[in-house]
Amino acid sequence: MGPNGRSITSDTYAEAMLKYIKDVQKLMGMGQDGARCAFNAMLYIGPHAHGDLEASWKMCGFGESEEPYKELDEVMLEVIALREDVDCVGKDEGVGLPSVRHRWTSCDAEVGVFKTGRPNKQQRGQIERQKAKWIKERFAEARKRREKVGDWIGSAVEELKGESADIERYGLEGYFKTSITKLEEMIVGGEGASKDDSN
Repeated sequence: MGPNGRSITSDTYAEAMLKYIKDVQKLMGMGQDGARCAFNAMLYIGPHAHGDLEASWKMCGFGESEEPYKELDEVMLEVIALREDVDCVGKDEGVGLPSVRHRWTSCDAEVGVFKTGRPNKQQRGQIERQKAKWIKERFAEARKRREKVGDWIGSAVEELKGESADIERYGLEGYFKTSITKLEEMIVGGEGASKDDSN
């Protein structure tokens, strides 16, 4: 069913992501590499826990995403604690934060002038293809950063807070709220990249 279908909203996407929790929990039992992969998996799941909010106002849902977000948040807290316990830093320490492009906006479309003030059928098709390509490359950039960055805490805070701010504009609240607070507390406490630099 397409993004404008009546029964498909961000509530649906959020609920669907819960089925991956069991896979994350399996990773959590696989040592340092498992802890790293579990954390990165949660960061990957997050942006998929809502639909294309620009596609239709219906996609924002009816407030039923908060409970799934709470469940995901609780699992993320467990993963954070595990990764902290095993002192699991990124693979390439000290490389800083590789850039990840911003979320797609209509300003990023390159389809020429809208002669009637609105895109025509051909331009709409071009916009959708460009948007799909942009999103795919954005996810790839984010994955690369997660896998390689040494400052996994700072990187995660930037990623989670950015996504949270983006979707809050559409009325979706509770996105990894407690996890963001925990990670920020870890930064204040001198963990993350600064912890490794002191060794």
